[in-house]
Amino acid sequence: MDYGILRVACTSPALSVADCEENVKVIAECVTEAQKQHVQLLVFPELSLTGYTCADLFLQKTLYEGAINALEHLCSLTKHTELLFCVGLPVISKNKRYNAAAFIQKGKVLAVIPKTYIPTYSEFYERRWFTPAEKITEQTISLSDKLKDIPFGTELLLVAQNNQLVTIAAEICEDLWVPLSPSTHASLAGASVIANLSASNEVVGKAAYRSLLVSAHSAKTVSAYLYADAGHDESSTDMVFAGHNIIAANGSIKAQSQLFSQSSKLTVADIDMEALMQDRLRTTTFADCSKNESLAFRQIEFTLAPSPFENKNEKLLGKVEKKPFVPESQTERKERCLSVIELQAEGLAKRLRHIHCTSAVIGLSGGLDSTLALLVTARAFDKCGIDRKNISAVTMPCFGTTGRTYRNACALAQNTGATLREIDIKKAVLQHFEDIGHDKEV
Repeated sequence: MDYGILRVACTSPALSVADCEENVKVIAECVTEAQKQHVQLLVFPELSLTGYTCADLFLQKTLYEGAINALEHLCSLTKHTELLFCVGLPVISKNKRYNAAAFIQKGKVLAVIPKTYIPTYSEFYERRWFTPAEKITEQTISLSDKLKDIPFGTELLLVAQNNQLVTIAAEICEDLWVPLSPSTHASLAGASVIANLSASNEVVGKAAYRSLLVSAHSAKTVSAYLYADAGHDESSTDMVFAGHNIIAANGSIKAQSQLFSQSSKLTVADIDMEALMQDRLRTTTFADCSKNESLAFRQIEFTLAPSPFENKNEKLLGKVEKKPFVPESQTERKERCLSVIELQAEGLAKRLRHIHCTSAVIGLSGGLDSTLALLVTARAFDKCGIDRKNISAVTMPCFGTTGRTYRNACALAQNTGATLREIDIKKAVLQHFEDIGHDKEV
C-alpha cells in the first residue's frame, strides 16, 4: 500500500572540483543514505560528477574521460540500488559537448537528458564549453564501451511501469529560469515529477526569488518539482553556491534546505501524487493545453522502488494539518477571515444594488451561522452606502435559547448598529405542537 505517496529527495553532496572518483564515492554514500530513508527518487546538482566550476577544464580530455569512468564506476557501485537517481556530467556526441543529466537505476543508465538553454550573460559563460540541446539530432548516445545506445534528448519521459501516477522528466538549471521551460512541455506530455539539476549561484535576495520561482512553476505545471542545487564546495573564484535544495508540489513548498547547510545532507519530502493528479483532472484547461503539445516525447519504462509505506511503522514526512483551511499564523488567519467576509459581502452588495434593495431581515440566534450572516450583511450595507439601521436583526427566543446565546444576539445587533427586534415564539411553537398532536414533553 503506497497511499499515492512518492518519497523524493535532493542533496548537495560534498564536492571535490574536477576529482570525479572522489565525487563518485560521496554520491554513492548519498544514494545509500537515501535508500535507508526509503527514498524512491533522488536528484543531485548540475555537473555533480565533475563540479560546476571546472571552467576550461571542461575542454580537457582528461576531465571528460574521468567523468565517463566515474559514471561507469557509479553504475557498478549502485547495481543493486532500486531507487532512481540522477547526476550531472558533461557528455560528447557528434563533436558537441553537452551539459547533461544521467538517470541511473540498478547499475544502468536509463536516459541522458541535456541542458536546453545555455546562459551567457552576467556571471555565466557556459557557451564557452557547452552546446544547447536544440542542436541535437540523434536519439541515442554512446559514452563508452560499457555505456552504449542510451536514450538521449530533451523529449524523454521516465514512466514508472508499476505506478501510473509517476512520470519523470528533467531539466537543468537555466531551463527553469526562461519564459518557456522544457518542463512545461514535459508536464503537458504527462510528466508529474520534474527533476532540476542546478548550479544556481547565490546573490543577495536570490534565494527568496528562487523559492518563489520553483513554487510557482510547480503550480503552473501542477507537478512535483525537485530542485537540487550545487553546494558551497564549488570553487568560489567567480561565484558562491549555497546548496539551496527545494521540493515543491503544486505551488506548495514541501521541504527546502537552509543556505550553506551541511554538505551531503538530504532534503526529503513525501509527495501526494494522487492529490496532484486530482488537481490536474479538475483543472480542465490543463488538458486543453495538452492538446496543443506538438513535441513527441519518448517514454522509457522503469520500475519504481518499493513504497516506504510497505513498512506499516513508517511515518509520513511533513506535518499533516488538522485544519488545512485555517492558517496557524494569527496574522494570516485574520487576513483569511477578512478575505472571506469581503468575498461574501461583495457578492451580497452586488445583489442589493441590482434589485435596488435598501433593507434586510436576519434571524439572529447568537450562533455561528447567523453571526456570520449579520457581519457580512453589515459590510455589504457599508459598501452600498446604506444605513445599518435598515438591517432588522430579529431574535426569536424559545425553549432552546440559552442566556449566553440571547446576550450574544443582543450584543451583536447593538455593536453592528442593526435594529434589534425580539419576537418570543414559545406560544406559537406550543400552538403548533397542539395543532399537529405533538407532545410538548417529548
